[in-house]
Amino acid sequence: VCQNATDTIQCPNNERINILNAEYGDMEQSNCYAPQNDAMVTPQTCQTPGAYESVKTNCDDMENCQLSANNELFGDECESDRKYLDVTYNC
Repeated sequence: VCQNATDTIQCPNNERINILNAEYGDMEQSNCYAPQNDAMVTPQTCQTPGAYESVKTNCDDMENCQLSANNELFGDECESDRKYLDVTYNC
């Protein structure tokens, strides 16, 4: 989920969400942003602690869950404005 956006995860047939991993920050490659060709831009890898616990608390054992990716929820420990929420789950 790109920064300042929302998305929904869901399970079919009354199955329940099981969060396996969740990370919020500026991590390696993202589909949210086009690659920057500016040689002056230093690639940054930064993750905000607590994302997994927050997403797990809000989404585990639900049939569907709306995910929001923003600094108000996860903090702003990464100086980047190119953050995103990456969630891995199963049903």
